[in-house]
Amino acid sequence: MVVIIGSLKIFGVMHLMNVQRSVRSATALVISAVASVSLVACGGESTPQETTSSKTSSAAPIVVLPTPAELNDVLVRLLDPNLPPEERAQTIEDGDKAGDYFDIVSRAAADREIHLDVIDPVLPGFSATSAVAGINVTEGDSEPRLIEQVDFLNRKGRWMLSKEWACRLVGTLDPEAKPAFCLAPGETPPPPPEPAPPAETPAPEHAPPPPEDAPAPPPPPPAPPADAPPPPPAAPPADAPPAEAPAPAGPPPAPAEAPAPAPNPAPPA
Repeated sequence: MVVIIGSLKIFGVMHLMNVQRSVRSATALVISAVASVSLVACGGESTPQETTSSKTSSAAPIVVLPTPAELNDVLVRLLDPNLPPEERAQTIEDGDKAGDYFDIVSRAAADREIHLDVIDPVLPGFSATSAVAGINVTEGDSEPRLIEQVDFLNRKGRWMLSKEWACRLVGTLDPEAKPAFCLAPGETPPPPPEPAPPAETPAPEHAPPPPEDAPAPPPPPPAPPADAPPPPPAAPPADAPPAEAPAPAGPPPAPAEAPAPAPNPAPPA
């Protein structure tokens, strides 16, 4: 009996040791699996901060903001009718499709004596390659009128006026003009203005009637009779040079010879 009980104790101790070894092995396996998953997660996925940094580094670089003088040069070239069309096309967005746009704005600015002037500050625009600034519009000797938040774009290192603001500029220079470049899809251009009617010649002005209490004008002098001698010549003025004396007449003509007397008749016998 004592031997059996001792054997049972030994068997129980050995079984308990086997169970403990199994638990330790399972625990080690779990820890190893967790460590492997952690390594995969760290190596295969990026954190939100790393993703944001990656997107920031791959975005387009921010361009240096232009100066007011650079943007003024854009507007000067836009309105200059002496520049070739291909150079003026680089002053607005989609300028190669502008058509008669440049002729309209140049003519309107010249007719109304309009001057455009970009003022400080020039601020970042709505994208990394745009800038906004205010423009003073001066017409003749009038006070300048400020237009705010005018949008300029940078295309391949060249600053230009956005298409939206290029079309707004037409309305500022000539409210009645709308080039095809600025028409919305399906919109028809306005009809051309009718020519002005010829100016009417004013009627000749008549002399105003005499006042009612004015004396009647004297009657005209009577006409001279038909056989009346002509009036004597008017006397020369006092400071007039003396008239030249008429040339002397020639010798008077010789008198004609008297006819011979008739012979006396003979007395009667």
